[in-house]
Amino acid sequence: MARKAMWTQEMECLLSVADSIIELTPSIHELPEGGSQFKVMVPHPRSDLYMNLPTLRKLDAMLLAMIDGFKGTEFWYVDRGVMVEDSGGPFPSSSSSSCGRPSVRQEEKWWLPYPRVPPKGLSEDARRKL
Repeated sequence: MARKAMWTQEMECLLSVADSIIELTPSIHELPEGGSQFKVMVPHPRSDLYMNLPTLRKLDAMLLAMIDGFKGTEFWYVDRGVMVEDSGGPFPSSSSSSCGRPSVRQEEKWWLPYPRVPPKGLSEDARRKL
């Protein structure tokens, strides 16, 4: 739940910046009493941003729906910076050296979570879902 809230907060922050990104376009205005015309630069939202924002919001909603669908699964993820013994998963886990994985510092993408499964593997139903 905490990661979902953090994700939502970061997306709101990202999208709030898009409201401030504008482009100035020239516009011709007429004075009501004299009929004379003059050019004024008018701020408009950038068309390339506002064309893609609805798609970004839709992808965000799809991602959050997929994350909600992963509740109650037989597998879980462990942060690689955390000791595997303290993973908090529903099944007892073995040490990282017995998993055949290099240490955290030797891996290139150490920030990605490490998937964990029960010792006997996933059930057939869970495999079909994945």
